[in-house]
Amino acid sequence: MCQICDCERKQDFKSIENLQTLNCSRCPLLTSVPPTLVNLQSLSCSNCPLLTSIPPTLVNLQGLDCSNCPRLTSIPSTLVNLQTLYCTDCPLLTSIPPTLVNFQILFCSACPLLTSIPPNSWPFKLVSTHLLWTRLSL
Repeated sequence: MCQICDCERKQDFKSIENLQTLNCSRCPLLTSVPPTLVNLQSLSCSNCPLLTSIPPTLVNLQGLDCSNCPRLTSIPSTLVNLQTLYCTDCPLLTSIPPTLVNFQILFCSACPLLTSIPPNSWPFKLVSTHLLWTRLSL
């Protein structure tokens, strides 16, 4: 079992608040990412079936992979430095906040409720985009 999933060990995150990269993918019991990781720049939390949210305190985050997180409903509007977002198979994700305009890579597929992406990021700043099985109208 992944140690980050163990609820009793979450207090350990106080000692690593300067962490810049975290891969907690495939943690079957992970429900949330500790909000104290404010210096985090890259987060991979794919394949976490119980993950419901990303903390809004991760304002330095530049890369996020939240693919295959079936309970994830939103991306925080405070993640204004986000440049790369992978969100595949997130059936409850409905929108990407309009405050997130620095995307270079946006990969969204099999997000059937996704209806909007930030208008200022389309199409000029994007280097790569992949939008399939969404309800986006561009």
